[in-house]
Amino acid sequence: MKTVPVKLFSRLFLLLGADLVSKLLVREFMSPEQSIHVLPFFRMEYVRNQGIAFGILEGHTAAIIFASSVVVVLLALAAVTLRRDNRWTWAFALLGAGSIGNLADRLWMGSVTDFIRLPYWPAFNLADVFIVAGVLLLVKTLLWQ
Repeated sequence: MKTVPVKLFSRLFLLLGADLVSKLLVREFMSPEQSIHVLPFFRMEYVRNQGIAFGILEGHTAAIIFASSVVVVLLALAAVTLRRDNRWTWAFALLGAGSIGNLADRLWMGSVTDFIRLPYWPAFNLADVFIVAGVLLLVKTLLWQ
């Protein structure tokens, strides 16, 4: 049986790899603002987002990088307290992978690569999905503890 840190980091690296590879493929094979209709309710659209959710704080890249770095450090410290408690591994893996994925994009590209577009919703990426899923799982775990 795997220990909690092994489970946590193997899940985190798997999710982070999926996020980073998906963004790399979008940047490699699409041009900015290009849109590809996949299904009637889903299209891939390459958007460079310099802000956070919904473009909030656009132009404040240094502040976003600092805040994201603090979040990653806090997640790492919280994960250390897991020790043998398996209930938290998926939530922390999702939150960590999403946070690190978007932080890596900001550090390397100066913006985040978004590419998933649903009707009436701004473009987003896998890291955003991981963060939302991680928060929901964290809340569920806290409420059902």
